[in-house]
Amino acid sequence: MSALEITFRVPDPAGIPAEASAPGGVVALGRRHFRVYAGQWGFPLPEVLVEREPGSPGYVTVHLPPRVDVRAEPGVLIPAQLAHALETIWVPQDYTAASVDGPRILSLDSRLPVSLVYGDPRTADVFGSGHPTDVRVDVHWSLEYTGSVGADTASASVALEFAPLGEQPPPASRDGFGEGPGLVSDDEDEFLRLRPPQPTGDNLQQFVAVDLGSTASTATLWDLGAITQRQVDPGQTTALAQLLGELLSPPADAPPEWRKAVESITAGELVLGRRGGLRITGRQALSRLDDADVVDALMVKVEQSLHQDGRPALRDWLVPRLFEGYARVMNTPALDRHKLRPVDYPDINGQRTRAPASALIERASQSDGGLPPGSLPGLDATLPGDRRFELPGSLGEPPAAMITGIKRAVLQQQPPAVNGSDMSAVHLAQHLYLRLVERAEDLMHRQPGHERPTVRTAVITYPTTILPEIKQRLEKLVRSGLGIPQVVMDYDEGLAACLFFVMRELSDNQNLGLEALRAQSRHVSDDPPTWHRILLAIDIGGCTTDIALLRLALVDTTPSLTQEQEFVSGRDYRLEPQLLGSTGHGQLGGDLLTLQVFYWIKACLVDQLRSDPAPSATGSGASGDREERRLSTRVAEQASEMLRTIVAPDVRRDLDHFLPTRWDGVQDEEERTRRRGRFDLLWRLAESRKRSLGAGEDDGVSPDATIEEVHVIEILNSGSHRLGTAKEVALDPAEFRTLIEPVLRRAAEMGADLVRTVFTRIHEDNAKRIAKGLQPQPVPVLDQVVLSGRSSALEQVGQTVVGVLTHADAGSQVRLGWNPTALSVEKGSVAKQATSIGAAWAHSTQALAGQLAMRNRLSATDPVIRLSELDIQTRGLFSSLPGDFGTVAAGEARVLTVLRAGTPFAELDARGRRGVRTGWKPLTEVVMLHRATSSKDHIQWGSFNLVLSAGAESLPEPLHEVWRRKDGTGVNYQLEMDQELFPYILLCRGLPHLLVNGQPLELDGARQGLSFDAGLHTFSLPGSICVSLGEPHTGKPDLVEVFPAPGSEETYLNEFFHDSTDSEQQPVPGRAAVLDAPPVHGAYHFYLVREGTGEPEDLGRLPAPGLADHWASLDAHGRLRVHRGAVPHLPAETLREVEQRPGRVLRRPMSSGLTEFNEYWDPSTGRH
Repeated sequence: MSALEITFRVPDPAGIPAEASAPGGVVALGRRHFRVYAGQWGFPLPEVLVEREPGSPGYVTVHLPPRVDVRAEPGVLIPAQLAHALETIWVPQDYTAASVDGPRILSLDSRLPVSLVYGDPRTADVFGSGHPTDVRVDVHWSLEYTGSVGADTASASVALEFAPLGEQPPPASRDGFGEGPGLVSDDEDEFLRLRPPQPTGDNLQQFVAVDLGSTASTATLWDLGAITQRQVDPGQTTALAQLLGELLSPPADAPPEWRKAVESITAGELVLGRRGGLRITGRQALSRLDDADVVDALMVKVEQSLHQDGRPALRDWLVPRLFEGYARVMNTPALDRHKLRPVDYPDINGQRTRAPASALIERASQSDGGLPPGSLPGLDATLPGDRRFELPGSLGEPPAAMITGIKRAVLQQQPPAVNGSDMSAVHLAQHLYLRLVERAEDLMHRQPGHERPTVRTAVITYPTTILPEIKQRLEKLVRSGLGIPQVVMDYDEGLAACLFFVMRELSDNQNLGLEALRAQSRHVSDDPPTWHRILLAIDIGGCTTDIALLRLALVDTTPSLTQEQEFVSGRDYRLEPQLLGSTGHGQLGGDLLTLQVFYWIKACLVDQLRSDPAPSATGSGASGDREERRLSTRVAEQASEMLRTIVAPDVRRDLDHFLPTRWDGVQDEEERTRRRGRFDLLWRLAESRKRSLGAGEDDGVSPDATIEEVHVIEILNSGSHRLGTAKEVALDPAEFRTLIEPVLRRAAEMGADLVRTVFTRIHEDNAKRIAKGLQPQPVPVLDQVVLSGRSSALEQVGQTVVGVLTHADAGSQVRLGWNPTALSVEKGSVAKQATSIGAAWAHSTQALAGQLAMRNRLSATDPVIRLSELDIQTRGLFSSLPGDFGTVAAGEARVLTVLRAGTPFAELDARGRRGVRTGWKPLTEVVMLHRATSSKDHIQWGSFNLVLSAGAESLPEPLHEVWRRKDGTGVNYQLEMDQELFPYILLCRGLPHLLVNGQPLELDGARQGLSFDAGLHTFSLPGSICVSLGEPHTGKPDLVEVFPAPGSEETYLNEFFHDSTDSEQQPVPGRAAVLDAPPVHGAYHFYLVREGTGEPEDLGRLPAPGLADHWASLDAHGRLRVHRGAVPHLPAETLREVEQRPGRVLRRPMSSGLTEFNEYWDPSTGRH
């Protein structure tokens, strides 16, 4: 993302000279759309500014002047002199460099003579048309700059409409300068500013991680503050206290031996060793289970009773419960140790919750007497930025007043209206994020009398497979709305959930956690000692399913120690998590399951309460011999077949006939309200029964398997219906399991497909490495599967995942190595919190990574007893492509994979931009790029249409034949995916030419037999050119080959180089290669290794630009250069330039993809 933003604004009338201000003006029709009106001194133009994006690091220096490109709509001609005038008059021609600390004006008080737009106004009709005519142009501004992370270009486009002569600004515009009718004002702009931008200079260490869910959200605060070391994490102490409470209140099945032991414990005394030998009774201890020392002493007594009375009845009853309880304690994340604090909120029941509803309640406006406490007088509550919202539970409103469906709407490409509010989904999301973050900031408050501190960093999670444009929208709405300088978008929901389990595995006791992690991992190498563990996380939330596959590499970095030290010293470890792949679905989640249960419950009500069976309820069969089936049975049995629409059309029609809940399009307001109220009743009932029936009980007579008569009466009385008398309605648990199976199976199959795809790639890569004589990677094995998210509490989720993975392992040529017992399910409140906790832990770990490596570690002479140490390196989480991407082939509409999950990102240019590229292929008229989410499903990620693009540049039709040539000499294309997963297409006629510059090492004549003559197209290279891996003290340097000895002069220099963008310059043959060696002391040392002798001859050094990937280039003049990133292409600016100048490369963003949105799966449409 660019560190600078170019913006446009209406000139301030106060700054316009009086003689120049009347009667013309500038009226904003949008953020980047202006209409200008001619005055006495011409057309005034908008002011142009550049400013740093909030949170952009380091310094920024701009290189003036900016460049502008004037364009008209396709097929529209503009006066030739107008384009030139805008380039010269609107853009000051000052050639200089300047730093940007705050807003910097690029253009001020610019006016365009009327004659340059409409000719001579004294003699000319406007284009001779006899009636007013607008002239509209689009002006593209670009500005080069240099920052702390390298060089880049900021750009922005603005539309200018030149009003016909004589037309005046509308009266609503203040002094002719202001906002036009229908303009979205600053407060109603795409993004609100709900509070002022926070200063970047205050380096507060706290940050908050927010996981916005469709149903519920969570936030986790990381606050280092004062560090207090505790023997046991408070969260684990609480879990241990809960275990003691269960054991010391013996259940009905407890044996007499344990009841007698409990009486002995409660009647006896406990000694608190860490309290100076303080003594308390067992009964007193039971009332103080919130005291860690008391819990510890009680636990000792419980274990002593087991050893003192070893009778089988006691042991058989107590040992499994202790084992299960200790496992529960160990699985409780040690949040205090990592300085993580889940944020709690009020809920609608008057309690506290760590997963508040993802909903808002709007406060009464000022005009209704509802001015919020602490608000400033004069607020205009009709403006989106001034309206006030609260989370449910804060104000005590009933659930009907809640605005829901915010996340579901804001993640769509064109966010729809949110039911229950007239505000945009983007604005509502900003208010929701603000309320979630403000509560976290309340927890940071430590000094009474001081203002509440505000965080400077927010970590925002997002669904795994959302389009990059939508991810960017989330980042911008949080940054601009909350004024937070640094918004981190590194962790999607699948990766964050996976990292939560990594954190949990480390336990509160790091020494025990590391040894346990090593014991559960596979030993894959001895040099250095390395263990691998592959983890699949499936997070099924309220709206989405997010899946990540992670490989943990635990490396023992302990130096050689004496035998005595080995006995008393811990180890030094480095943990390297690497993301192998991720996938997900934007609507496959708990809400979809609830919607299925909603229809099923409606069907059960209709089946059991109606008096006249509907014809459509019959099953298929021969006429006159039809077997009648209940609607509820059809809904359940057709759940797989009708998954796209949830139920068959006739079933939907019958259900709404008997029990109407569709409220969209209902004109009568009272009827609409009644239907929506009934929908809400049934939705809450469906959510409740989903949880209870999914808990694993198979008892058809349990209360959960019925709808009590009181609830049936409430549903029927909520509006009109065609059913009979209310009574208790039975629910079939077996039908329920059949109903939800297809959704759960689809989620599990996505996980299995991801594992199979990644493992297949690793096996194929290993085969290639073996063929080249290289060491293969360790054979992959799926070591553990973890489930999280609110829907993971359903017992059937784990059963389905085990069944699908077991079947995939047995039926695939690539074995997964899956052990069904290696399944971990996170249930309870932490299941929903896993995503925000995992993201917070990962970001804090990334921020502090390397501290251990910087200090003195264990040495062979270290006499001190040391505990084990762990350094965590997170680079592998962001170092490779997370999914498969492919292009659509003609005919069968198949997706052919061109970019594979796990492909390492490489630096693509000198700015350090990272990404991956495909090879070059002949261009087709349409190129469509899709991302695979499973073996069957793909999302359109980007597209390019040659005809439309050519039309936008007014290329003549038909297009030149080079666009259709398929022999490699026509126009070819290459796809590029950057690290943020934005897709680009590169176009080039023939072979791409490269732009090489920088300090060269002249090899011509540098050694005997080494010569280059570009004029005669000859050269002599008597060996290979290598680079040193280091500087050995003695003997030959350790070398890596860069350019091999030439086999043929004709094909050796197979690239074409230019040292400038001069279109008249002739290319020079050359060759480029990746430098597969790190620089030594910031430079590369090159050698010539002659054929036959093998003796290296020093050629010299070249500096390595930056800490980055490097390439080397060698041209026909004998100039050897080192480049940061891939050697850049010779650029083209337009399609016409690609057509006319072979070798030049045009790089353009692909058109945005399409989100996978199924309206049938959206519960907020009002059509259910």
